[in-house]
Amino acid sequence: MVCYPSPNLSSIEGCTVNRIKKLSDAIDSLGPFSSERSTFSASILADSHQLNFDQEGRVIVPSELINFAGINGEISFVGMGETFQMWNPETYKKFKNETQKQAQDNLTKLKWNND
Repeated sequence: MVCYPSPNLSSIEGCTVNRIKKLSDAIDSLGPFSSERSTFSASILADSHQLNFDQEGRVIVPSELINFAGINGEISFVGMGETFQMWNPETYKKFKNETQKQAQDNLTKLKWNND
């Protein structure tokens, strides 16, 4: 597992090594001297950490990520399909309340594959 500071939320993003490689490839596809590539490389790739586990199987999250997300004590783990997020529980509660209304307003935009 790899984690990095969310570029657009007050949370920690988590994913597999394969997914971070795909993200790195997407960043690499930008112009080699573009400001976007520099921005994404610095804000995502440079601050990525491969997670370690202790002897009991607990995840060890680097302190710089914990501080970024404003976590002090408990962590809310939020599954996001192929990824997950880690939040300060109070911050996530506020975010969830805001996004719930947006989700309700945009339900018709979801497209279902009828396989």
